[in-house]
Amino acid sequence: MKTRLISLLLAFSMALTFLPVGAVSAFAAETGSNELDLTSNAKVTITETATYDLLPSENAQGYLVIDAPNCTVTLRMMGNINIAQNQNNFIVVNQGTLVLEGSDYLLGYSNAISTTHPLITVSSGAKAVINDGQFNSNSSIVSNSGTVEINGSGRYTTSTSYVIVTRPNSVLTINDGYFHSDSRSVIYGESSQEIEINDGTFINESPRSPTINLNHDKQVYIHGGTIQNLVGGRALDTGDNTTIEEQNGKKILLEGMQGTYVTIAVVSGATFNFKSGTVKSQNSAAIRSAANATVNITGGTISNSLYGVKVQSNPKSVFIGRDVHFENNTNDICMEEDQLITIADDYEDEATVLVMDSDLQLPRPITTTGNADSQKKLKLHSNNADTVAVFHDNGDETGYQELVKRTGYFVNVVSGTASIDGGTTALSPTTQIHDGLPVNLSAAPAPKDGLEFEQWVVSPASALPDLTSTGFDLTASETSFHMPDQDITLTAQYRPSAPTIDDAPVDAPVDPGISTAVTIIGGALLVGGLHQLGTELWLIHHLPKGTAIPETRIELAEVLWKDAGQPAPAAEAAYTDIDTDDTDAQQAAQWAIENELMTLRSSEHPDKFDPHVPVSTVKAIRAWKKAQQMKPSTK
Repeated sequence: MKTRLISLLLAFSMALTFLPVGAVSAFAAETGSNELDLTSNAKVTITETATYDLLPSENAQGYLVIDAPNCTVTLRMMGNINIAQNQNNFIVVNQGTLVLEGSDYLLGYSNAISTTHPLITVSSGAKAVINDGQFNSNSSIVSNSGTVEINGSGRYTTSTSYVIVTRPNSVLTINDGYFHSDSRSVIYGESSQEIEINDGTFINESPRSPTINLNHDKQVYIHGGTIQNLVGGRALDTGDNTTIEEQNGKKILLEGMQGTYVTIAVVSGATFNFKSGTVKSQNSAAIRSAANATVNITGGTISNSLYGVKVQSNPKSVFIGRDVHFENNTNDICMEEDQLITIADDYEDEATVLVMDSDLQLPRPITTTGNADSQKKLKLHSNNADTVAVFHDNGDETGYQELVKRTGYFVNVVSGTASIDGGTTALSPTTQIHDGLPVNLSAAPAPKDGLEFEQWVVSPASALPDLTSTGFDLTASETSFHMPDQDITLTAQYRPSAPTIDDAPVDAPVDPGISTAVTIIGGALLVGGLHQLGTELWLIHHLPKGTAIPETRIELAEVLWKDAGQPAPAAEAAYTDIDTDDTDAQQAAQWAIENELMTLRSSEHPDKFDPHVPVSTVKAIRAWKKAQQMKPSTK
């Protein structure tokens, strides 16, 4: 009897070995077991919805196949797994959905295994969701022919292969993670249906392979993440239709370091939309176009590159939008033989341009034809020796920018006009002026009532000493100078003009019949709020920098006295309502009274200054203007 029982138990145990894992899970549910150990050399197949704890193993010989249509299988890694076989892919998702919870554990091939298979293979129609974990292999981490979603802060590293391969018609979404390959592309595309990258770090150390090689993947969206090639290769080869745009607060950086490869290579026939993010290429182009490609760069920053945008193989393929910023590039825009660039009508930034024609013939067009007013305003600077970028007028309200030979220098006047040789005709911004030639400058009338000319703003500021040495007056609305040997911009700056205030005494009483909320200025009746704003703006612009608008009688007296150099009054001050220890306040009050800038409020109390009585801005302006008239002329 005992022998028969043992035989039955052995037979049952052997039967379990050959049952599908789904059947095992039914038995495991009864026994409380949900663990999978792949140490033994066996194929484990899962055919229904279940959750398993994947046990750690130092010498995993088995592999796992998921054939669970319309089911979700969850695998929770409970420790590190070291794979010691190279005959089969470790996890194959044929049907259904795999959810792999990697935690912080390592799944990878043993160093002793030279030829390996992908760690995770997803078949067409199947799906895998990978959350966290550490994955290491000398083969691909993921081979995707279905749908793959990667979440969390997992690490995916390979030494001799791609991290992720996307097969035809597959879908890949990466929400975060660290991806690194020593020798191949991190993501290698083979005409996938869609790739979306929302965040993550993607690093490649191969000079031959782009970090992300999309290889005509149909739709690609990059909304966040850092994509770098550390040893000179490209960071990105675009797909058929690629859009780069920062979303959900995530930043984008694409960078090619060292070497001479471009950072973003737009592939032939593709459409590339760059809306936001930063692109850098230390020794090459940040973005390079290609034959029959369409390149729309409508925003973002292109910086620290030898060439910001390089136009080749299609003379009308590249568009630069209003929100594109070029920073610290050797050349912002580079054009190969016979190439042009299209720049938005509302583009306001400056950009440098380099033409790489083998035999440069001048004049040489550099932009496509556009609205004349917009093309005229473009601020393009030629990096070709002895040439300048100027506007070419077609005479039909259209025009373009072109390179011509440099024969002088430009003076660009904003809110004003320039003329030469005493002429009255305003110079065109495209007129080149020989250095040393006299230039007359005149500011335009104030753009609106209540403003007056204040000064000229010179750019670059380094040109100011040369201008002033030849008679230029920074504060004169009409002045002249000798043209320096550089291009300059002069901008007229305006400030609020002084309100017209009658010559009544500073402390003249106010007619009680007139509301203090209404003031008569220059015959015009102004409501208090509007007038108050104008007078305060006037004081802000005329008082010494950092001086607060005086609100009381003593504050006004001290402002006037300090501006005059703190002179000693003729008589000793002794106002009883000012602290005798506050000698500055006493002297300021006495000096203001002596110079008739202010008056005592009551002749019956000559010992009282009433220091804390409020003072209006109109009275402050009147006193300030009178104090300025007292100063000796500097002319």
